[in-house]
Amino acid sequence: MAFVISLCNYLQALNLILNPGCEDTLIDGNIPYWQEISGTNWTQRTASPEPHAGSSYFFPGVAATAELGQLINVSNDLVEIDQGIKMYYFTGHVRAYSQTPSDESNIFIYFRNEGDSILNSVTLGPYTQTQTWLRIDTALSAPPGARNIDIRLHSVRHNGSNNDGYYDELYLGNYPLVGLQEIVMVAEFLVYPNPSPGQFIFKFTLQQQSRFTIVVFNSLGKAVETIADCAHAKGIHEVIWNACDQPDGIYFYRLQAGTQTASGKIILTR
Repeated sequence: MAFVISLCNYLQALNLILNPGCEDTLIDGNIPYWQEISGTNWTQRTASPEPHAGSSYFFPGVAATAELGQLINVSNDLVEIDQGIKMYYFTGHVRAYSQTPSDESNIFIYFRNEGDSILNSVTLGPYTQTQTWLRIDTALSAPPGARNIDIRLHSVRHNGSNNDGYYDELYLGNYPLVGLQEIVMVAEFLVYPNPSPGQFIFKFTLQQQSRFTIVVFNSLGKAVETIADCAHAKGIHEVIWNACDQPDGIYFYRLQAGTQTASGKIILTR
């Protein structure tokens, strides 16, 4: 039990998002560390449905369109960012009230430079999951010049008097959370042999000329290998990871190639 608690605290310490589950006590009716961009009724909700974790989650109130934001300074990572090799990992949980049509949850992620101009953006959603909390995992390649990451929770009401696009347990960090779902968005992606006694081959097809980054993590979420390369022509590519100096066990990988993403699990066994 002590190990589990320590691991949870470790992962929480890595989270760049403040008040990620809307658990902090409201201040004058406002959610700490978050700014209302649109809508004026963002608050905590504790039931109907139950939170994914903890005692509460983000609830947008009654506005037809509501957006909540948090700006995260990442200038401490400027060396890796400006070299084009910095990756961030986002996990979030979304859900909507059970009705037809259901309201929607969206998550917008903007990379901004020092002058606040948007360098790149990622849109997650719309999501209309009503039966259970839906987990979202994605890898983000920071564009050179980025100094802030702007996280936006954007809910749209399609039914009823409340805006019921909910959010809980948000995470943004340098390592993916263990237990992530496998995601494959890269055309003709393959990793083999798997399991392997020491060497893995990542084979993928680039749809256009782009950089790629492969990061391998151990079961504690620590990066043990980062393979980054400059722009490659479109077509088939193979990257070899020699894991002979790593202990046997389960590892996770993330491949980011332009706008293409792949993630999953590999097993090292001798």
